[in-house]
Amino acid sequence: MSLEFGQSQSRASQICSDSIRTAFRNSVPMSALDSQFQEMNPTASTAPELRVILAELSRREPIFHRPEFGTTRTDFDGLMAEDYWETGASGRRNSRQVILDELETRFSVPHADVWETSDFQCRKLSDDTYLLTYTLLQDHVRLTRRATIWRKTAGGWKIVYHQGTIVQDVKEVPVSGAGGQNAR
Repeated sequence: MSLEFGQSQSRASQICSDSIRTAFRNSVPMSALDSQFQEMNPTASTAPELRVILAELSRREPIFHRPEFGTTRTDFDGLMAEDYWETGASGRRNSRQVILDELETRFSVPHADVWETSDFQCRKLSDDTYLLTYTLLQDHVRLTRRATIWRKTAGGWKIVYHQGTIVQDVKEVPVSGAGGQNAR
């Protein structure tokens, strides 16, 4: 199946997903898919020597939703590495400037910010760089897996990269209070 020039990437994804679903539905029993997906889910853990780093970084997540770390453009600017960028749950890539503009708009008016975090894990990537992963439930309905790369600098922790991925399988909603929560 091919796409005409100008068709959206989301339409391409939909066509691909539909084709895969049809192929699986016609040829693979669901029980086989269930066991295959269970095998795909990694068992994540944080090395004991990273427990202090895990605690420090998990207190900072979800990024840009912790008023104790700032609510102004200047605050957010100070949290990000100069080369920061992110991939949102929508799949769109956003530059540092776009995120700063969005945060400035969001925090210019009072807003509800209800979220729950769980399943924090930390991995050391280099001497001063760490990957923090976790699950985020927003407004009791939107479940995402999050990954943030953090760098320890002389000036404190800086966010290098962030990604959110929507979880399609609603059966995986975390238990309330399993890792922290905030309701403002």
